[in-house]
Amino acid sequence: MQPYCAALHSFFHEKTDNRQSPCILVCPFFNKQLHGRLSAYASIRMKWFSHRIFAIGVAAMCKFDISGIASCFLGSTIPDSIDFFLTKLGFSFNKIHRKHSHAWIWYAVSLLFVYAVIIPRMQKDFQELMEYEEIIPAFFIGIFSHIFLDMLTVKGVPRFINPDKKFAVKLVRTNTYSEYIFIFTFFVAACFYLYLTKNQYLTVFVDFVYKQL
Repeated sequence: MQPYCAALHSFFHEKTDNRQSPCILVCPFFNKQLHGRLSAYASIRMKWFSHRIFAIGVAAMCKFDISGIASCFLGSTIPDSIDFFLTKLGFSFNKIHRKHSHAWIWYAVSLLFVYAVIIPRMQKDFQELMEYEEIIPAFFIGIFSHIFLDMLTVKGVPRFINPDKKFAVKLVRTNTYSEYIFIFTFFVAACFYLYLTKNQYLTVFVDFVYKQL
């Protein structure tokens, strides 16, 4: 766990123009080939730039420690990562994107399973791991933050189990000024909230956003 947190901390604080992508730092299975394919789908999904900023901001406002922030960051990429993984198996991205991978119900069931089955066992057999108890809720908050942002777009996300029945607020359009205006507004509001609450991760959040520009 320490190398995991150290990698994110290094990304936040290292002042260099030759830094790696944060996904490569905190997600070992996210290789360069997969990372390079992101731009090919920029027109059909909300930018990961927005998902990352939103997740880090939410995690900071929830007062997670650095491990929780890192976990929330990683969770915010999971729905799209599943779609990209399926494309490696031969599935068409256009046919699977924002289908079952973006259905909140599956993650809700997974969360219930984790707390009903896995957590009790960890408390019994792996007590030392419970030191990082924020990781699990932060991870799922990251996932739900991704789905929430995609719900605000024109394409939307599945309402329940049927992936073809979508719910879309249609507040923003992906890869347009409306997306950037929304995430900028969130950034300002989050910074204001973190400042008022004297949150120690305000500088981490601002520094992260600066490095994404």
